[in-house]
Amino acid sequence: MIKAQNIYHKILILAFVIIITAPLFMTFLSKSDIDNVVNRKMEKMPSFNLEQSFKGQNLKGKLLGLAKESDAFINEFDAYFADNFGFRFYYFNVLKTIKTKLFNTSFLPSKVVYGLDNWLFLGDSYSNVIKESKGITNFSNKDLNLLFEKLQTRKKWLKEKEIDYYLAIAPNKHTVYGQYLPIKKSNKMTKIEQLKSLKFDFKIVDLKSHFAEYFNNRLYHKTNTHWNDFGAFLGYKSLIQVINDEFPEAPILSLSNFTIDTVISYREDLSKMILKEMREEKIILNPKYHEQAKLIENRLQNFNYSNNPTFELRFMSKVNDIKVLIFRDSFGFAMVKYIKESFGECVFISKKYDNSIVEIENPDIVIEEIVERDIDNLLE
Repeated sequence: MIKAQNIYHKILILAFVIIITAPLFMTFLSKSDIDNVVNRKMEKMPSFNLEQSFKGQNLKGKLLGLAKESDAFINEFDAYFADNFGFRFYYFNVLKTIKTKLFNTSFLPSKVVYGLDNWLFLGDSYSNVIKESKGITNFSNKDLNLLFEKLQTRKKWLKEKEIDYYLAIAPNKHTVYGQYLPIKKSNKMTKIEQLKSLKFDFKIVDLKSHFAEYFNNRLYHKTNTHWNDFGAFLGYKSLIQVINDEFPEAPILSLSNFTIDTVISYREDLSKMILKEMREEKIILNPKYHEQAKLIENRLQNFNYSNNPTFELRFMSKVNDIKVLIFRDSFGFAMVKYIKESFGECVFISKKYDNSIVEIENPDIVIEEIVERDIDNLLE
């Protein structure tokens, strides 16, 4: 009996050792394919060299160099192993299946949150977007005053150059479709509400100002964090109508200029994050008119494009003589096909506001477009 128990215990110990060491061996014996399903490149195996050690002038310098190289290698290897340990893909799938099939919840709730009726929302790992959209967290008085001073200084600098300035805020999906995210809004003001309450001497354009008129139309993707073509068009309409007050020669497109179609997608940014295929009917606006604006060669050769082919988009047309410079994010990218038809020259820059680019371009109008969840970036 005792001998049988010893054998049983040895089998358990052996099984335990195999279970905890198998991922380590598999890390080096096979290539993980998790990078095929997550929306980013995985860390690569780091190399260890003695370059800093060899550069040391004496024993102390060589040991210090070795210590620095060892510390850097350990950190890089830790990131590599976290991305590539054996069976990682299968563990992800097991966790995903348990959470989504049995409990109907996201297995990465800090990144993606399940709403009602198959709506997905970005989680609080990005800028506390849920807490901010619900007014649970907002600007301190100190930050709000700092933001006011910074934007007023920007406006003053542009005014001295006879350039009009507009700050355009694209709404969070959580703000527009908060009814599908069953979290109660607090009584406090949200950050965008705080911003709009300040008395600036320039126009802050709330790009959702026409949304209520199209309540029965879906304006955002259900499995993507962005607005669809319909929502982007309404954002464009809100923006151009405000600009048109000062520049009446800027034409405004209407919905009658487009046909509304749908295409089917199964993998959008939010569904990719949770490694799940979800059917999405994407709403597309196709122009019925002959487009006036023509894409021309980029000119900002001295700026770091970071391998982003859409860092700079430049269009020319004969519709008027107004030149507009737009600092935009991914929400602004969806408005490009509309905005370019309203001005004689449009320069879209995929980065934060930059005085040096303004000086190079010398536009008539500067538009700074930013999504609601990134309002904090205005303080930088």
